[in-house]
Amino acid sequence: MTGILAGVQLVLFLVAVVTLIGAVVWRQFQRHRTAVWFRARLHDADPDIRQQAILGWIRYGLHRSAADLLALSERERDPEVLDTLADAVRARAWEPPSRPQITSLRRWGAAWHSGSLQEGGTPTTEDG
Repeated sequence: MTGILAGVQLVLFLVAVVTLIGAVVWRQFQRHRTAVWFRARLHDADPDIRQQAILGWIRYGLHRSAADLLALSERERDPEVLDTLADAVRARAWEPPSRPQITSLRRWGAAWHSGSLQEGGTPTTEDG
């Protein structure tokens, strides 16, 4: 009887380990799939889609979205999209700067809000 119980316990333990591994793999796959989805929308031709992507992607945390959003700040030309980005970054001020991209993105956002940047992240000139 003890041998049967040990066998059942071993089987249950192995099932639990396999289930746990499966859950971890599934979660990583879902994270990757989500990132790919938002990255594609950040490159969409429609500025409204890019704005929605900013708002959606940043909800997953700056630690996950900062690099993509920083790249967007450098290539984006639409001032409304850039306003959305700067506002979204400002709204996440409570998040710790766990990556250098977060600090860079916050600096960019502060500069955008202060008016010292123009579209594409370039400094404004004295001429306007």
